[in-house]
Amino acid sequence: MILAAASKYFQTMFNGSFRESTDREVRIQIDSESLNMIIKYIYTASIELSTDSVVEILENAHLFELQTIADKYNLINLYEKSENYICDNFEVIYKEENEEFLNLDCDILNKLISSNKLQVESEEQVFNCIKSWVDHDRDNRTICYDTLLQNVRLPLINPVFITNVIQKVCESTECKMLINKTLQWHLLPQLRPVLFSEKLIQPRYPKHTLLAISGWASEDNLDVLQVGEFSFKLNRWSYTTWPAPPKRI
Repeated sequence: MILAAASKYFQTMFNGSFRESTDREVRIQIDSESLNMIIKYIYTASIELSTDSVVEILENAHLFELQTIADKYNLINLYEKSENYICDNFEVIYKEENEEFLNLDCDILNKLISSNKLQVESEEQVFNCIKSWVDHDRDNRTICYDTLLQNVRLPLINPVFITNVIQKVCESTECKMLINKTLQWHLLPQLRPVLFSEKLIQPRYPKHTLLAISGWASEDNLDVLQVGEFSFKLNRWSYTTWPAPPKRI
């Protein structure tokens, strides 16, 4: 009862319709020391953080939906900055295949790849990232394709890549249904409005800013310059206007 009251993760597990609610034993992909610290915190509202453990504890607190740890230690901004850094440097991080990336929890990876802020050149790279992560522990992670593939913007991927790459590694029934829906998107444009949500057909925010430079003149002189900057995050323009420099003689 205490675990369910403190964490939506445990509340769903114990009170929901999932099989874990009736299983005598439930396996959670987290090391025993971190799990012990999380459970101790739930019961005592006390936890010891160090430079070696803070990142892992925050990741696991996110997994168990324990925002109170971040609130308690004023780490919300740290978490947001960390997430922004990963999104801004995602290509470098996943290509290096470092241990921290390969050991991410499925829920955390899923949150990252669902973000509009994720900086990638193409959705093919997003899938390649998922595949690298799954291949690191294929026996336990293949099932995660069902969840992760839903946040890849499949309509933006070349159909050849879908059939030659994705279809060969994502073989579950759920994945096959999603792949078939994507191929329908490419082959039957008239069905597009009902196949995917708007988010999954929109490109992610680009790395670069769109600028529009303009001006207007009276007679032969340029009187005013205006620079418009389009924010892809806010989906709107902002403008800066100032007098033009003096005309050269």
